Amino acid sequence: MRRDVNVLTVDDLKGCDLSFPAPTALAATMMTKYYLKTLGLNLSDNTLHYVGSQESAIMNVYMGKTLAAGTWPLPWELLLKARPELGEALEVKWLTSPLVNNGLVARSDIPAEHVKQVLQMLLDLHNHDEGRKILEGIHISRFDTASDVTYLPVQNFLENYARLFPDEKLPAGERR
Repeated sequence: MRRDVNVLTVDDLKGCDLSFPAPTALAATMMTKYYLKTLGLNLSDNTLHYVGSQESAIMNVYMGKTLAAGTWPLPWELLLKARPELGEALEVKWLTSPLVNNGLVARSDIPAEHVKQVLQMLLDLHNHDEGRKILEGIHISRFDTASDVTYLPVQNFLENYARLFPDEKLPAGERR
């Protein structure tokens, strides 16, 4: 949110316009809305603007169109590098607890041997200079293996979200 607004608590957001990239953006929208609602903000009192991208959500705040925006750290940090003046005008007010990041999946019609080869290449990227350059370009330090257990916190979050927002659709493919 803007540094020049006097917002001290989540209650101060009541009735204000808020911007988000998309209704099903897990980290930027869903986690933010869940956080705000669990702290007592009745989001039906707010006007929620789904503006299409992380950068647009942030820029809506910068331009004074919305009081606050939901985003996640990487787009915020990248935008600050490109537009340092935003850091003078905007600040991160609250942070949600993190969830595991994106996963890579393979279609069932891809040969298992190809999947294993790609997986091994991704897992080894951080072990050599060329691989570290690739990782730096996508702003991650390494790939790690995961399992259904790794993503259990995400599933739990989605179930809790569905209970708190029963009329909203979950991202495509997610179960309630």
